[in-house]
Amino acid sequence: MSPLESLSQQIHASLLSPPAKFLLTSKRAVDDQWWRLRLFWNGGGDSKTGVRVWTADINLEEVSATEEVLAAAIETGMLHVDCGRRSVNLSTLDELSLHVLIQPKPIITYLTLGNVEDYVGQLIEVNYKLLSRPVAPKEDSCKRFWISVVSMDPTCTISIE
Repeated sequence: MSPLESLSQQIHASLLSPPAKFLLTSKRAVDDQWWRLRLFWNGGGDSKTGVRVWTADINLEEVSATEEVLAAAIETGMLHVDCGRRSVNLSTLDELSLHVLIQPKPIITYLTLGNVEDYVGQLIEVNYKLLSRPVAPKEDSCKRFWISVVSMDPTCTISIE
C-alpha cells in the first residue's frame, strides 16, 4: 500500500480573514502514478454555503519528493493553504493552492473547485476513520500537555486551570 493512500489531515488557516478550517484527504492506489488530493471546507458553519471541495490530481513522476516524505509532511501537519490574499470569501473561490512544506523547497499544488457530490464517499470514509481514532481521556491529555511544556523549559512554570 502506498504511504499516501487514505491519509487525512485538518488544516487550520488562521492567517485567513476570517480564519478557516479545511480537511485534506489523500488517495493513491499502488498501481497508479496519480496522487489525488481533496480539500474540503464546511462553509464555515454557515448552512447556506454548504460544503465545498477543491481537487487536484498530481502525477507523482513530476514530484521531486518521495511518497514517504510527502506522507510525513501530511501526517505532521506541515501544510499551508494559500488563497492569494488574506481576506477572502471561500464560498466564491474557484482555485486555491496547497503548500506541502518539505525540504529543501515546498511543493505548491493548485486545487480547483470540484463537485462535492463526487467525493461524498471519500468524505464519509475519512470522517469515519477520524472518529474511530482512540482519544486519550481528558485527564491524561492534560497531564501529557503539562509534562511536555515543563520538559521544554524546566525553569518555566505554567498554570492550567
